[in-house]
Amino acid sequence: MDIRKVEHREFLHIIVIFLAAQFAGLFLATQLFSGQTFQEIQGAQSASALSGSIDYALYVIALIIGFSLIMILITKLYKGAKLLYVIESVVIFGAAFFAFATLLSSLFNYIGLQNNAATQGDLLISAVVLSIAVIAIKNIVPRTRNYVTILISAGVGLIWGYNFGFITTYILFAILAVYDVIAVFITKHMVTMANAMIGKNLTFMVQVGDVQALPERDVMQKNAKYVRDMDRMAKSDSFTKDIRKQKMVPVPVGNALGTGDIVIPMALAISAYTVNLNFVLSLFIIFGALLGFVMLFFILNRMKRMLPALPPLLFGCTIGMAAYFLLYIVL
Repeated sequence: MDIRKVEHREFLHIIVIFLAAQFAGLFLATQLFSGQTFQEIQGAQSASALSGSIDYALYVIALIIGFSLIMILITKLYKGAKLLYVIESVVIFGAAFFAFATLLSSLFNYIGLQNNAATQGDLLISAVVLSIAVIAIKNIVPRTRNYVTILISAGVGLIWGYNFGFITTYILFAILAVYDVIAVFITKHMVTMANAMIGKNLTFMVQVGDVQALPERDVMQKNAKYVRDMDRMAKSDSFTKDIRKQKMVPVPVGNALGTGDIVIPMALAISAYTVNLNFVLSLFIIFGALLGFVMLFFILNRMKRMLPALPPLLFGCTIGMAAYFLLYIVL
């Protein structure tokens, strides 16, 4: 078994989840923006509690940092996991509710239901029931965690991208990329928080796992007991037996990506709709983010440690934006 093939498979798995979330967010945005003029979108942003001003953007960043610190305190002082699941459920409910409300509103309009108080009541009740169902399914069937992460990422990205203007969202992205570097390399509180989340059935990050085969001598030096355990397992497990015949040892491995690293590029892509009232620039941003993701993978392969994902994603999105505006000017 080639170790690099395992690493590439994990990387591709995360990319599929990342792109699925991006396009899910864009799909929701098509439903929300459908039929709206530029003036109507601007009016909605001005009337929103999430004002598009830079001052409010800084306020939101302060809230994000504050939430991160609260989560760190919880993981350090509270040894259980129930409180984390309660907080997660609130986040899932809010994001899923907005996503389902957007979809149901579009569906109701499509089938010709009148937009009155009774219809709105049915829509809200349906969105509430579906959101609660998502929480229940995620907790009952842990394998659905990453799918739920796609849904809530799309919901949060839609809220953010719709309520903030394009320039404001880009500035937020840049500031949070700097914060990401500080949180991972200097204060390291993001590393602490990520380590506390890994292995739990939480949607605050995408987690993928696999098995890679390492040379027996390398594993023996670090954990001889583990090698002996694998030898015992090989007697009843054909997969382990085949690996041990090659003087290799199967070792579980995993990679993770924070939900914020999915949401922020998505919010930028959704907010880009207001530039020309189409999603062409949005697509350039998403594929630019994909370029940044590939860069991140190569850096991870070299450094073999936890890294901030937002800086390379920001760089990729900027390249995508530059390519779009260059083509727009030329053509």
